Amino acid sequence: MLRHVGRNLKKVSASAGLCVSPDRREVRLYFQLLVDQNFNSVAVLGFLKPLARHFRDPLLA
Repeated sequence: MLRHVGRNLKKVSASAGLCVSPDRREVRLYFQLLVDQNFNSVAVLGFLKPLARHFRDPLLA
């Protein structure tokens, strides 16, 4: 949970990926936040490409 204290409210967009190991022993959450922006196809690819390079096996959508 992100808490914000103050009067200056900004919009935050989030994109996230949940990764489960093949033996189901590990679960990891990867996320990216954009302040005052929306996720478009370019931003989503910018999040997914480095994530895909990190893993040996293909990712499922």
